[in-house]
Amino acid sequence: MNAQAQFEISAIMTVHGEGVLAGLSLRSMLEAVDNVRHDAEAVELMVVLDCPDNATRSFVESLSVDGMVVLNTDFADQGKVRNHAIKNARGRYVAFLDGDDLWSFNWLSAAWDMIRACDDGAIVHPEFNWLFDMSGGVLEKIEMSNRFFDKEYLRVMNYWDALCFASKATYETFPYPERNISSGFAYEDWYWNCVTVASGYEHVVAPDTVHFKRRRSGSQTVEASSRRALPRMNGFFDYKFFSQGEF
Repeated sequence: MNAQAQFEISAIMTVHGEGVLAGLSLRSMLEAVDNVRHDAEAVELMVVLDCPDNATRSFVESLSVDGMVVLNTDFADQGKVRNHAIKNARGRYVAFLDGDDLWSFNWLSAAWDMIRACDDGAIVHPEFNWLFDMSGGVLEKIEMSNRFFDKEYLRVMNYWDALCFASKATYETFPYPERNISSGFAYEDWYWNCVTVASGYEHVVAPDTVHFKRRRSGSQTVEASSRRALPRMNGFFDYKFFSQGEF
């Protein structure tokens, strides 16, 4: 363990207005934590309440989970919430979960094994995203060593979402940008992937892992899509960036 870290892993769930659905997400997080504790005994549990409705706040406050840290914020911005969580996290590595999504039980253990087999410059993603509720489907993630991976694809689409596993130092080096959907800016995870790839960080996949992602009307992702929002500007949107040989 890093000498400055008090835990191997910080497992962080962010909640807003999910109500009792957050209970299902928390249960999946606890299952993943129990599974990884066979190897990484020191795991921090954190829940961040950001502008929660009364039902969500009441539900989280009713929970009794040993050692779980609960933070309260009023950012109404997923990027700022995650940055605040990183500032307060005490683990060497950090994994995020949204309050209406689910992890496969083996996610943390597989991601922890993967990042130790690589190095702290790696960013680990699940092998599959299973979409459900308002829309359905299964998305297979690819890693940068895959022959079908194309960096220039990041100009038009995002390969990975924010529910990844990385070192706290990586998140501190690359904080999430401000989200401002009304001005046309969102997809902070897309921006984050662009700048980490451009800086030489390796995005990899933990085999046989799944994130179950709920699609609900009124979510920030749905709103950003309906408004045709874009990520903040970065080198991937400058064609000279590629012609100058950075890649």
